[in-house]
Amino acid sequence: MKVGIFVSCAKYPKELFSSVSGHVQVAVSSANILKKNGYEVTFITNKAPLGYTVPPDIAEGIEIKCIGEVSDKYPEQDYNIFNYKLYLFVKQLRKLIIVSGFDVIHFFGANKTAYLLGLLKLIKVPGATLMTFHNYYNPVKNIDLLFKKLLKNIDILITLTNYTRTKIFQSVLENIMNKNNIAVTPPGIKSTKSIKSRKNSFLEALIPYVLFWRDANKESGADLCVEAFEQLSMEYPHINFVFAVRKGNEYNNVLKNSRIFRNIKLLVYPYENNITIQDLISSSKAIVLPFRKLSINPQLAILETMYSGVPIITTAIESNKEIIKHRKTGMVISPSVDKIIQAVRELLNNPSFAGELGVNALNQVREEWNWEKYESRLLNIYREIFNK
Repeated sequence: MKVGIFVSCAKYPKELFSSVSGHVQVAVSSANILKKNGYEVTFITNKAPLGYTVPPDIAEGIEIKCIGEVSDKYPEQDYNIFNYKLYLFVKQLRKLIIVSGFDVIHFFGANKTAYLLGLLKLIKVPGATLMTFHNYYNPVKNIDLLFKKLLKNIDILITLTNYTRTKIFQSVLENIMNKNNIAVTPPGIKSTKSIKSRKNSFLEALIPYVLFWRDANKESGADLCVEAFEQLSMEYPHINFVFAVRKGNEYNNVLKNSRIFRNIKLLVYPYENNITIQDLISSSKAIVLPFRKLSINPQLAILETMYSGVPIITTAIESNKEIIKHRKTGMVISPSVDKIIQAVRELLNNPSFAGELGVNALNQVREEWNWEKYESRLLNIYREIFNK
């Protein structure tokens, strides 16, 4: 069976291979699983600037095809119906699908990618169509009817969480589709090793510390951590409070505090002494991720933190409530400075409780969020298509 996997913006410069977007990770892993099980897989994505390549963990033997861009600023995507580049893009993609003779076309993304797949089906591209949603946003009212029509054209809808499945069903499909027709395939996470087992003077100088690691913006709650860490740094002078962020993020306040407070540290990627984010996660006493909005459901940063066995403090939004059991596998709080301070205090003052949360989180992720189970569910979906 010939399968075409499409995901937008899957090419990265080599220095960013350690921070590949979650929706691309899931698409690459799916392509690898299908290839391993005898499918003929083509991986399709947008053209990118010179020097950008797909992640190196894509399996050997998977053909990679790149088609035109819909924006002049990679990785931004302009799906405005008045954008002439979009029409050229759809034309190229349609031609590639027809010439390749795919039995299955499987797209990964959110609403805009689903619009694209539904449109391709509407203009009669051959083959079964699957759409895996890494996230879903409520459509604007004036395109709600159009979105329903386009989604109805797609043969199978897949989500990575029950949260996203429920949101899609309640938003646009309640009157036209049975909720059970939306498959849920929870993904695994990328297994990585840290340098915790060998000496590193830079990392040892930070220990003990509490960590925030994400883009330093309001969606990730960086501003909440700035204020909370400022107060906690005076209360716990022997503990470092570390921000690990990428250059170009909104981290001016973090930088200011790292200079004023002796035990507030700012690390900008790439980190010193070949430190990786996995090193920082695994060596921390607690991790604070006070999201206001998730870029993917599930947020892979949450799962990666839980997999490290380090206690996590995060917010009760979107699929976080599905993943984390409050006070059993993590601390789930409202996005406020006071709640962050209270939760960090409890973990620092009660290390046995903190350790218990970390162990429970690790066991939960191993059991519920692993690639073996994802592979089984994905292959069942493909067998269902083949049988039809």
